[in-house]
Amino acid sequence: MKTLFEFAEAVLELFFPKLCIACLLKNPMREDLFCLSCKLELPYTDQIDIPENELEYRVYGRFQFERAAALFRFKKDSRVQKVIHQLKYKNRPHIGVELGKEFGKKILASDSFPTPDIIIPIPLHKKKQKKRGYNQSYQFGKGIAEVLQIPIYGSIITKISDNNSQTKMNRLARLENVMNSYLIKNDSKIKGKHVLLVDDIITTGATIEAAAQKLLKSQDLKLSLAIIGMAEL
Repeated sequence: MKTLFEFAEAVLELFFPKLCIACLLKNPMREDLFCLSCKLELPYTDQIDIPENELEYRVYGRFQFERAAALFRFKKDSRVQKVIHQLKYKNRPHIGVELGKEFGKKILASDSFPTPDIIIPIPLHKKKQKKRGYNQSYQFGKGIAEVLQIPIYGSIITKISDNNSQTKMNRLARLENVMNSYLIKNDSKIKGKHVLLVDDIITTGATIEAAAQKLLKSQDLKLSLAIIGMAEL
């Protein structure tokens, strides 16, 4: 049976070769998402190992946190944008899981980024999640949780309003747009815990700030952030 499955997989690969999710041109390395050239050229940040990094400065003073790190830098029309686009709009949730596993391994190897107790993803509004079929931030958190062997809670924080697109808004407009969008349910699971709040992209940080301020109302809660891509301002 195993041999038959491997044969079928090889035939599929022959006629429908798997392509690198960053360049969409070359074959990725075995068991990887990226081809070798993209793997070498992707803009990793190394922020996990750099306290007081650029992302931490971006959110500093807006809410209390322990550490914050993004996996990549995000630019328009970049390889990272192609990766995020496929994750969000091309029905490829496994991309988020694999990127989460990569982030989780970096946490385990870091001397400065503490291992959290639980993971909470930034939620989507139920209408958007139903249309997409999944929450890309949950998939990213799922991969981290698998590596760290800690729970992920996808329903502690919910989005109760379907905000307008924030793409062209400045930080204050974004913050006003999302500040009352989130609701915390059953916070007894997170009291006294170190929560890793995860999201796909951070630009001004308004979404993260709104969710973080809600979470931090829970007793003795500590908070860190994990982001796939940090966008340029």
